[in-house]
Amino acid sequence: MEADKLLFEDGVDMIGEPDGLSGRWAEDWSSELRDRVQRSDLIAVLTVNTLRTEVSPDQRSTHWLVAEVGDVLKGEYEGELGLATMESSIGFSTVERERANLLHKPMVVFAKWVADDAGVVRAHWHLAPATKNIVSAVRLSLAGAQPAKTEIIEHTD
Repeated sequence: MEADKLLFEDGVDMIGEPDGLSGRWAEDWSSELRDRVQRSDLIAVLTVNTLRTEVSPDQRSTHWLVAEVGDVLKGEYEGELGLATMESSIGFSTVERERANLLHKPMVVFAKWVADDAGVVRAHWHLAPATKNIVSAVRLSLAGAQPAKTEIIEHTD
């Protein structure tokens, strides 16, 4: 599905406090979170312990993240999870940019298992910081509730 390519772009966002977003940014973030929660095969809090980069003979880079899975919020998984983002992936540049910020920090993974043309199944994924606000929003979405929104009204005299 084409929408899944954008939701599970093999990339990362570092928006840990979505309450600071407003307008279209807030709407997009809420919509993407809702869709990721609904379409994910696995949602879990994990810690990236290893990040390495491979360069193929034709000079194409792939970042490999090896993470220890902790609290599973949806689906089933135990142990280490390997995640790859290739240079051709939509989210590659986000991992490239945030490499130094990914190691040894709790993150939420939204993963979708996808079979390629050869039948090999691998995860396409999205990472977000595992802040209290993010984990709470995921839990609320899993429970079918909508996260509360605060509306600020300016009074002028």
